[in-house]
Amino acid sequence: LKEAAFFPWFFFVAGASQVKWNKKNANCLATSHDGDVRIWDKRKPSTAVEYLAAHLSKIHGLDWHPDSEHILATSSQDNSVKFWDYRQPRKYLNILPCQVPVWKARYTPFSNGLVTVMVPQLRRENSLLLWNVFDLNTPVHTFVGHDDVVLEFQWRRQKE
Repeated sequence: LKEAAFFPWFFFVAGASQVKWNKKNANCLATSHDGDVRIWDKRKPSTAVEYLAAHLSKIHGLDWHPDSEHILATSSQDNSVKFWDYRQPRKYLNILPCQVPVWKARYTPFSNGLVTVMVPQLRRENSLLLWNVFDLNTPVHTFVGHDDVVLEFQWRRQKE
């Protein structure tokens, strides 16, 4: 909570369900509020620098692109993942339509991949999918073998 000193508004912003620091710009972070996203700069902490009306339903996942400081992905209860350049907040760059709500969408450590966690309708469905962001027609890989619903995953760096 060291950074909270820079953001006195942080504790008063109602309904922020996701908070993600930008991977390329240490001064920038994004917060999600129901279906909206706010972009903040810690050098200007009194107001959001940008506002995205991203989804019509609650945003469950938010992630910054690993190589581009202006690009982020949002995943939502509205059965979609949207890709944004926050410098053009009125129109998403691309959309991944899904059959079910999307709990998480995270970029892979390499920039052209995205992993989604779907909210399964039945507990036995495989919900962890790897996508190529340049071809969103079919997942590149489906991770199978889980005995229950996957709700979380993380990337781990290998020791060099």
